[in-house]
Amino acid sequence: RQKSSRKLEENRALSSFRDLKAGDYVVHADHGIGQYQGLITMEVGGIKGDFLLITYAESGKLYIPVQRLKSVQKYAGAEKPTRLDKLGGGA
Repeated sequence: RQKSSRKLEENRALSSFRDLKAGDYVVHADHGIGQYQGLITMEVGGIKGDFLLITYAESGKLYIPVQRLKSVQKYAGAEKPTRLDKLGGGA
């Protein structure tokens, strides 16, 4: 089966966090389906940086450095997901 070129375009990793808006569903390569909450600046180990905040089921939160943006892609399902994955879960 051959996917349409539109579907292939949607399934690519993000090229910029600007491709997302708060509330968008995303898929992380290791953690599954979550919901993007926005870009935040935090200090980790004495170094300030920008992070994407993604929330998961059961109040799970994942902070992804913008340098690791390629591990995230926008959810491309026909409908919004029925539930978010759980961090550390096997889904």
